[in-house]
Amino acid sequence: MFHSIEFKKKGGDIKRAAFKKIVDLKAKISERENRISRIKKDYKITDAALLDILGKFQSGHFVNNYMISYGPTGPMGVSGPTGAHGATGKAGMTKAEPQAMIAAGLVQNIITERNLIETEKKQIKELGLMARNIETKKAHTISFEELEFLNF
Repeated sequence: MFHSIEFKKKGGDIKRAAFKKIVDLKAKISERENRISRIKKDYKITDAALLDILGKFQSGHFVNNYMISYGPTGPMGVSGPTGAHGATGKAGMTKAEPQAMIAAGLVQNIITERNLIETEKKQIKELGLMARNIETKKAHTISFEELEFLNF
């Protein structure tokens, strides 16, 4: 609708809007990171298990077309050595813990959140660079999309 219109804004106004947008983006990143942390905590997913889950998701290793199995203590579900004879009776090894399951949709949510975090970090970097270098007293022409992005 207004996409072909250009708008004039003072550099100082753009700078203030950019710094406000940076604050908003940092808050959004924090929310996303908290959601990912909550999922990891709720499903007892370690960093190693998350890497395993993401690998299985990307290669299409699903159980029942919508679930992904993972080991709660690591990518293989093996807790490691326990001493001389362990739970299996073999020196230094324990039985593998049962595999836990997570819905593929939840994994897709984690991937989406991580991708959005990376995009928002890039936006923060670009906004900071622009805001530090813009001529504050000069009027600048910005597009409708930029006007909208900066919440003018």
